[in-house]
Amino acid sequence: MVYRGTIRNGVVVLEPAAAIPEGAAVLVHPLAEPKWLRHAGTLSEADARGMLKAIEDGCENVDPEVRV
Repeated sequence: MVYRGTIRNGVVVLEPAAAIPEGAAVLVHPLAEPKWLRHAGTLSEADARGMLKAIEDGCENVDPEVRV
């Protein structure tokens, strides 16, 4: 059986008709996944470190007086 709910203050609040016993294990699957979450876990640690280094190296050449 599938029940709908909403996240409120970090807690899943189920629809009133949900009859799930206290203490039951559940699986929560968001209906609309945030766009940024689609790519979570797709970057290897080596690639992430390489990107971070490139950003850090690039920042050395940025004029601190420039405003964006």
